[in-house]
Amino acid sequence: MRAFIAIELSEEVRKNLQPFQKALDFEGVKLVEPENLHITMFFLGEIDERTTAKVVEAMGKITVPKFTLSCSGVGVFPNPNFIRVAWAGCENENLTKIYEQLAPEMRKLRYKIEPFRGHVTVARVRDPSTKGKVQTALAKFEGRDFGTCEISKIVLKKSTLTPSGPIYEGVFEKPLG
Repeated sequence: MRAFIAIELSEEVRKNLQPFQKALDFEGVKLVEPENLHITMFFLGEIDERTTAKVVEAMGKITVPKFTLSCSGVGVFPNPNFIRVAWAGCENENLTKIYEQLAPEMRKLRYKIEPFRGHVTVARVRDPSTKGKVQTALAKFEGRDFGTCEISKIVLKKSTLTPSGPIYEGVFEKPLG
């Protein structure tokens, strides 16, 4: 199955992100469906049952308590001159701790460990010529507060790609202390 480890956002934060998405709603940009907005901790790609079991085991070792997550600010990946993703920022030391606790286990499974930047992907930029429009939208939402939400679990999700967009299903949930 195609899978990833995620933190789910509250409906309120998803709703608060919609004006930013609306500002990015033009040809050459693919918005993430509001119900699919989340924070990806690790994208796993195609994994078999054995790897799934090891990922579930790694998630079970997380010792982070429940916490309140703040979502604010916007940015792009990989950089402002070559934009592929527009995102909203999410920060909390416990979010980083989850990543740091998962990273050694993911390394054992041969996943690349990169510096962590908590974010919600809100759109994917498919046409580089839209750079100016994307930068204008970013300027309007720079420093914007999208709200907070209580984080009480991390989730292993299955992603099924369809012509109308991906369908995400929870496979395993690890409650936070």
